[in-house]
Amino acid sequence: MIHTRRQLVDWLVANVGDRVLQNALQRDEVVNLGGFAPLPTSHNYGWLVRAGSHTYIAVAEDRRRLGRFYWFRAPGPTWETWIGDTSTEEVFRGDDPDVFQEYKDERQRLLDLAASDRLHTPSDRSDPADAAVNWGDV
Repeated sequence: MIHTRRQLVDWLVANVGDRVLQNALQRDEVVNLGGFAPLPTSHNYGWLVRAGSHTYIAVAEDRRRLGRFYWFRAPGPTWETWIGDTSTEEVFRGDDPDVFQEYKDERQRLLDLAASDRLHTPSDRSDPADAAVNWGDV
């Protein structure tokens, strides 16, 4: 099982042959972004690690074989699914939980704003001309 950052890094070293990750580990450029449920492009929970500046490696637990993990390259964090704010384990909180909480809060604010905008789209208006004028579609 993985319970600490050190165990997560040790698992990465032992199991991930990705050259970008290995180089980032040697340069100490690996950032644990914490736990996500679910991980980006996955249905499983796990951890997301940034290797260098643009490569994301996800480590997920295999639901069919508990205690076994697998890895894949991920597109980047989906902050709305970050669970570091509800976990007491440091490995799930990540390397900088205060900053990650700000990212999650900002992402939630943007999602709420988008949902609010959908409630007030031009298609909700009865007069299409009014919608064009108000929304700058002309």
